[in-house]
Amino acid sequence: MTATEITYQNFFFSGEIPCQKKATGEKKCVSALQFFNQPEGYVKNEDGKFGYVYQYKDHLGNVRLSYTDTDDSGDISQDEIVEESSYYPFGLRHRGYNNVVSSNGNSVANKYGFGGKELNEELGLEWHDFGARNYDASLGRWMNLDPLAEGMRRFSPYNYAWDNPIIFTDPDGMWGKYYAEDGTYLGDDGIDDNKVYQTTVTAYENHVDGEAVMKFGGSDFESLKSDTDTHFLGKTNEFGLIQLTGMGNENIANYGSEDKYSYTDKKGNTVAKGKHGDDWVTPEVGAAFNAAVNELNEDSSTSITVKVNDGSAFNPAKNLGHSTHFTGESIDMPFLKTNGTHSNNISNLSKADKSLNGKFVKILKGKGFTKNYSDKGSIPNTKHSKGHKDHLHVGQ
Repeated sequence: MTATEITYQNFFFSGEIPCQKKATGEKKCVSALQFFNQPEGYVKNEDGKFGYVYQYKDHLGNVRLSYTDTDDSGDISQDEIVEESSYYPFGLRHRGYNNVVSSNGNSVANKYGFGGKELNEELGLEWHDFGARNYDASLGRWMNLDPLAEGMRRFSPYNYAWDNPIIFTDPDGMWGKYYAEDGTYLGDDGIDDNKVYQTTVTAYENHVDGEAVMKFGGSDFESLKSDTDTHFLGKTNEFGLIQLTGMGNENIANYGSEDKYSYTDKKGNTVAKGKHGDDWVTPEVGAAFNAAVNELNEDSSTSITVKVNDGSAFNPAKNLGHSTHFTGESIDMPFLKTNGTHSNNISNLSKADKSLNGKFVKILKGKGFTKNYSDKGSIPNTKHSKGHKDHLHVGQ
């Protein structure tokens, strides 16, 4: 290389032109797109000619075989196989066979193997880049803390896939999450979809046994999802919150006019002013509130709709005028009335109305809601807080 060439992984720069060392040792400098991914593999760019490289992946997303039809014959010959890979459970590749990498592929694209993630070879670390964390297959451990470690205290915070990589994958730690009726976190299903479910402890234990997961991979999350006690509540947003009125409960509705606001997303971009929702809460609060509304209706001869507003914004750091609503743990709601309507004036409530509101607050208290306020504590099971003559405040 000349003095202007700087080596970086298998790339280097000659002046300002990106170059790559191919498997044959050939130096190739390009200033154009080299490849892009597609569902069945990737598309390579060879001197302006695009060609498909197909990939066979196993049930865990590991790339096991890459091949291309270079002569467009419709048949794949031995020399058209780009790469074959076999892995030990935690991600180390088998050695001593299938070590040939054909020049028909792209050497950078071929780094995407275990879990479909890129193998980072700089500094000799041999870590897999999962985006949110770096994974060391030689240890079977993350090099960064699991973001949901608090919910899996039996496992190391650096564990990969519950120590059962034959059954589960762990793309970013943000799996489908399950919560009990009181909002208690129960566990995850190993599917990277950010879905939130509410179920009963009994149903969870019937379908998902912790010891079986750890030792035998015996959990059956699919049957848990179809259990009549399990309810899909929606997906968390990028800030880990769920929307109350998006949980599919017909007895939870928004009250009044929805706030319009702009906010800053996770990437630091400003999202334009609009209706982004003013009833975002944590999954724990959402699951408990959903269960409380269901319990209230189970004990009622008529349907009771609970209206909500002034939870947190889509980005909880956005101030919607409530200094205590930044954590997704607080909800404002108009007072319930026994005739099925709602009121913004505590003075207009009858004794029966106050009893109904007190009953709902009592249910919520049984599910971890301890910050419940009304003016002068006029609603049973609440504490006094001025400024609450026109609404009920409940929160964890």
